[in-house]
Formats: sequence, structure tokens, C-alpha cells
Amino acid sequence: MLLSKVANKIVIDKIKASVNTFELLTAGLIMLRARKVPDRSVEEMM
Repeated sequence: MLLSKVANKIVIDKIKASVNTFELLTAGLIMLRARKVPDRSVEEMM
């Protein structure tokens, strides 16, 4: 969604509403950083 320029607030709202768990191992965090995912979005996934 972020690559499609969806507002970060909307992404965070979707993360909060998600029943999924996010596996954020080191490699995943590095990938998210490389894709310029905002820190706030990553924090919501944790």
C-alpha cells in the first residue's frame, strides 16, 4: 500500500485492524527499511 502512495495513517489503521501477526526478524526489518517503510508503520507491526 505504501508503494501505491496510500497515506501512512490508512496503512496503520489496516495494521491495527489486522488479525495477522507479523514476523519481524532482522532480515525483514532490513527489507522494510530498504523499501522506505515509515518507522511508525513498523512499530505498529511489532
